[in-house]
Amino acid sequence: MSRDPLGPVLRLRRMARDATLRDLAAALAQEAACAQAVARLEDAIARETEAATALTGDDSVVEAFGLWLRRARHELDGAGAAREAAAGEVVLVRSVLAAARAAVRAAEELVARHEAEQRANEARAEQRSLDEIASVPTEEPGDPT
Repeated sequence: MSRDPLGPVLRLRRMARDATLRDLAAALAQEAACAQAVARLEDAIARETEAATALTGDDSVVEAFGLWLRRARHELDGAGAAREAAAGEVVLVRSVLAAARAAVRAAEELVARHEAEQRANEARAEQRSLDEIASVPTEEPGDPT
């Protein structure tokens, strides 16, 4: 039996799928990290806003809060943009993964079809051999010819 040329194709497609799965895990981790950064900044803004609006603070506290809030909102905007970019990357990697999985399925089906054809060819060859053996005339014992 000759070596199946589809075997390496299937292995490569599986390797590509596995690499894409790793990429998806990394993209999901990045998205989660970005979401945590946004949540931390939002919590900090809420805490600092509450502290600045307390009646015990003086004008310097409010002024410092105003400066801090401007910087915190800028950081929040950046973190939000990073989260959106990470979410977009997740969507992109998921579609690449879907294509990789489809490629693996297609290669598996081709391998299965190729193996079935080989089995059918082997069965036909065996049947031809049996037919040839059956068609050879046999001599009867005691036949003078």
